[in-house]
Amino acid sequence: PGAWLVQGGLMSTTIDKDTAFFYAKGGADKSKHGGPATIFEIQMGLLGRGADVSWLSELPDEAEILVGPLTGWELRRPRGGRRALRRAAR
Repeated sequence: PGAWLVQGGLMSTTIDKDTAFFYAKGGADKSKHGGPATIFEIQMGLLGRGADVSWLSELPDEAEILVGPLTGWELRRPRGGRRALRRAAR
């Protein structure tokens, strides 16, 4: 907790928990199923907001939020789950 993560490029995120777990489990690529996964639960602030691009997507139900490059995230408390380790970030 208290460490920082800076994403170098665009980061695709979602507000839909089922979509996040689908991709954390490997998505449609069966060869990636069962591998390690991390899901970040993000609290967006006024300066670190992303853009809702679901209206541009072929899969609008994924509720995609695109976050710009060089966005910094402060890592907070880890929360464990059976299938993935979730880290809260803001």
